[in-house]
Amino acid sequence: MTKESQAYLEYHGRRVELESPFKLGRSKNCAFLLDEPQASREHAMIVLDTQAGHWLLTDLASTNGTYHNGRRLIGTERLKANDTFSIGAQEFIFRMPSGNASSRPTMTAPTLVAIERHAYWLILADIKNSTRFSQELPPGEASLKIRQWIDECRPPLDRAHCDINEYLGDGFLAVCREHRTTPEAVATLVKEFAELNSATGLNFRVVVHFGELQSGVAVSSGVEKLSGVAMNYVFKCEKAVSKFNARTNLTEAAFKKLGAPAALSKMGEVPVSGFDGGHAFYGWTGLAGVQTKP
Repeated sequence: MTKESQAYLEYHGRRVELESPFKLGRSKNCAFLLDEPQASREHAMIVLDTQAGHWLLTDLASTNGTYHNGRRLIGTERLKANDTFSIGAQEFIFRMPSGNASSRPTMTAPTLVAIERHAYWLILADIKNSTRFSQELPPGEASLKIRQWIDECRPPLDRAHCDINEYLGDGFLAVCREHRTTPEAVATLVKEFAELNSATGLNFRVVVHFGELQSGVAVSSGVEKLSGVAMNYVFKCEKAVSKFNARTNLTEAAFKKLGAPAALSKMGEVPVSGFDGGHAFYGWTGLAGVQTKP
C-alpha cells in the first residue's frame, strides 16, 4: 500500500482505521456501526482504488443522503486529506498523513474499483425440488414461503457475521470475510442450519466453502461485487452434493479451515463439473433431519 493510501477517519476525536471496503450504517454487519436515526442500514462505503491509490466515498442509495464537504453526495467522489463527510448528525474527517495535492473531487467512471483479494466463507443455501414446489402452490404462495424461510435463516447468518450477497429465487448466497468471524462461529452456523426445522416445511440444503475471492465496488451503484474461482466452485457444488441426502455439505477446504471437527464426517467423493478429480464433502451427522448415504 502506498503512503497516499494510508488513511483513517477522525470521529469525535478518535481514530478509526480504514480497511477497504469500509461500510458505515446501522447494520451490525457494517465495519462502522452508526447509532444514528437518519442512517440507513448500509448507508455509505469507502473503498480504495488500488491502482490509483485514491480513497473513494460512495453513498449506498441511503434514504437521507451522505454529505461530502457540506454538499449532498451524488454517486462517488474521491476523498482528499481533511475532507469532511456527514451521515445525519455524525461527522467524520478523512485524514491522510501524507497529504494530497489535489483539492478537486473527482467523479469516477461507472466501473469496478478497489479490486482486492481476500479469503471468504461462502454459504450457498437452496430449496430442494423448488420447481415442483412452485408448481404445486397457488401463485404468490411459493414466493411468500421462500421469503419466510430466508427470514428464518437470517439469525444464524447474523450471529456468524455473514451477509446475504445474492438472492437466487429458490435460495441465497451468503458470504463473510475471514477476519470478521471465527471458525467456531461458522461451525455453530452449520450446526444451526442442520437443526433448523422451518415452519414453512421447506426442505433445503446448504453448501459451505472457504476460498479466495476478489472484491470490487461498482461505483455507479455502490454495490460490492465478488468474483473468483471459489464463487464458481460453490455453485457447481450445489448440483454435486445432491448425491448426498444431507442438509449441510462442507467442502474439503471448509472442513480443513474448521479444524476437522469430530461432528463432521466424510460423506464421500463426487465429481464437480468443470473441476478435475473427485471432491470430498463432509456432513454434520447425528442431528435431526440429517442423513448421509454410505
